[in-house]
Amino acid sequence: MSIKRKLIILLTTLSLFILIIIGNNVIEEINEKSELNRAEHLNNLSTVLSKLIHETQKERGASAGYLASKGMKFRDVLTNQKISTNKALQVYKDYINNKENLQNDNSLLNEIDFLNNALNELDSIRNKVLSQNISVNGCVKFYTDMNRHILNITSLNAKLSTIPTLIKSLDAYSNFLKSKERAGIERAVMSSTFASNKFANGIFAKWNRLIAEQNSFMESFLSIASEDMKMFYTNEMNSPTVSMVQNMRNIAMKKSTEGNFGVDPNFWFSTITKKINLLKKVDDYIYKTNQRKIEELISDNIMMLVVNLLIGLFAFVIIIIAFIINKNILRDLGLLENGMTDFFNYLNKKTTNVNTITKNSNDEIGQMIETINQNIFSTKKKLDEDNQIF
Repeated sequence: MSIKRKLIILLTTLSLFILIIIGNNVIEEINEKSELNRAEHLNNLSTVLSKLIHETQKERGASAGYLASKGMKFRDVLTNQKISTNKALQVYKDYINNKENLQNDNSLLNEIDFLNNALNELDSIRNKVLSQNISVNGCVKFYTDMNRHILNITSLNAKLSTIPTLIKSLDAYSNFLKSKERAGIERAVMSSTFASNKFANGIFAKWNRLIAEQNSFMESFLSIASEDMKMFYTNEMNSPTVSMVQNMRNIAMKKSTEGNFGVDPNFWFSTITKKINLLKKVDDYIYKTNQRKIEELISDNIMMLVVNLLIGLFAFVIIIIAFIINKNILRDLGLLENGMTDFFNYLNKKTTNVNTITKNSNDEIGQMIETINQNIFSTKKKLDEDNQIF
């Protein structure tokens, strides 16, 4: 194998190796950028849904209290709450109408379809509540089923994420929202109970289960949440409002059999709503923390992508320079080979004339050519002198 071919094979192999490594790094960064954009959309969808479920939770509680009091209480609260719910609902509709915000995942799209179908029934349910043509249990079930689809979507967001640092945060967020939803159901159940001044059949057991589920999901959240999230949650829960809610719980627990709680359902509703609003503050903090983490990852990803592209550009320039140098070396070797062949032909009397070799560089090959040219010149001069004598 000629030196020319060896140099070409060596340089080509090395160039392909470098380009493959850099290309693979660039592709990985581009894929990660795509996943981070996907995670950002999912996180934004989660906060839109969080605002919606926060309002539907309050509407569920006010509706239950209105039905249980036979329309004597919660009328103004319910009227005002519908306005708030409609605002959150419009934000949700605007968000999902932008197709770029939706991920092409069948399970996610199916849950969104289920939620949209439930939302389409909302006005009908509202009319039934106003006309008291629906039971408390039926009303609570409708809102709870609708909210379940919202929570399913937020749970899917954690499952769909492929960024390890985000999966844990999104999973913590999902558990927190599930606990908050149980608090919302408790608000509705106990608004109805305090309005009726007694526990209906099966409601006491349901209420205890709700409290247990709240605690269970919150423990799951705290077990995987970051330290700053846990600290923020602890600080928010260190509020007199939380203690007041617990006091009313204790009264209901103590008088579960005979009723006559002596608790104003409006006071219960407003107090636990304040507690749930504190949970909403934690909710917002978690979203902002996750969003900040995503933005940091996107920033790091862009930086790494730029670095890899610059390295790729630099390597490409180096490879071009290397090929140019290789071409020049092969050219000079070719000139050297042809020059030596001509010189030996001249010495062997195969030709009557010989020219010096063209010198194109001052490197080692150029120095060899210069030395050979000196010998060609001196040898040719001596042979020419000998030919003149003879």
